[in-house]
Amino acid sequence: MQNKESFPVNEETLNLLINKLVEINMLLNKEIIELSNEELKKNKIYKLSSIYISLVNRAVELNSGYISLFSLKNYITAISLLRIQIENCLRFHALRTLDNMPHSIDEFLNGKELRKLTGNNGKPLTDTYLSKELDKLYPEYKFSELYKEYCEIIHFTGFYQNIGNEFLNKENGVSATLFLGGGSANPHFNIENKINYTLSLFYSTKIIYRMFSTYCKIVKGEI
Repeated sequence: MQNKESFPVNEETLNLLINKLVEINMLLNKEIIELSNEELKKNKIYKLSSIYISLVNRAVELNSGYISLFSLKNYITAISLLRIQIENCLRFHALRTLDNMPHSIDEFLNGKELRKLTGNNGKPLTDTYLSKELDKLYPEYKFSELYKEYCEIIHFTGFYQNIGNEFLNKENGVSATLFLGGGSANPHFNIENKINYTLSLFYSTKIIYRMFSTYCKIVKGEI
């Protein structure tokens, strides 16, 4: 994918990106099937594979939910899914860098939070650390910027106050307009922002796809 600044800002670009989300969902499902078939052939089920498959299935469903919500013009709910997809990237990378596997995998399956485990020779698996590590691996996606930008979306912050209100200074005082709902009547959700949100979701999913497809190749003995 090109950088978002090089895309024309129009409905055609938005539709292209929505189609890209559909396509990458198909690719992820294909990888799940091929990985499952490979393990069936070996008569083995790897714990890490089962975790990854659950995470990837979650990623696919998030994309599907985003597309459905966009079609209903429920943009406020749709963009909240972005932060969850970003979390999927963080968790996937954390799992593949865990110290002391397979013991750490068992601890995770028994309920221990990943941030309380370590990876890469003792480094705490905090979100900030993981986002910077993903930046090193995939610099073209500027992941740490995405992480910082969308943290405020998952929490109720000033972001929601700013997109829901418009204040104008007039001669006789300040006028305020409140925008209820999250549809196209809300000026925040112009075509440029809708493209940027959708592109960010695609980039996040692309990182998941690259990590998962690499893992699948390792299991299949291709690398």
